[in-house]
Amino acid sequence: MKSSSAAARPMILSVLCVLGLFGCFLKTIMVVSPPVQMQGRWYAVYLSLSAVLLIACLCGIWLMKKWGFWALSVYVLVDQSVYYLMGLWQPIGMLLVVLILGITLIYYRRLN
Repeated sequence: MKSSSAAARPMILSVLCVLGLFGCFLKTIMVVSPPVQMQGRWYAVYLSLSAVLLIACLCGIWLMKKWGFWALSVYVLVDQSVYYLMGLWQPIGMLLVVLILGITLIYYRRLN
């Protein structure tokens, strides 16, 4: 028997959250890469903390909470601003997160 929260969550949102969590895993691996180390120690710490925050946001969306949507929105603004200020901004880098936000916005009324 499925729980009511699992039944209420759309499959596409579940898939996107899992992909986002996989992206967090890749982000944590990227922390030890030479290009990240060349940017400075602060950038490795920033990547680690942003991965943890992204996991929290995705968990909120997984649980179908409105705070997950709003937290992810703020996360995207801050994260993309940091990349832009560093000169590392690339539109493809935010594709998955914006897709998650867009799909979540479609189902916003179903969030608790």
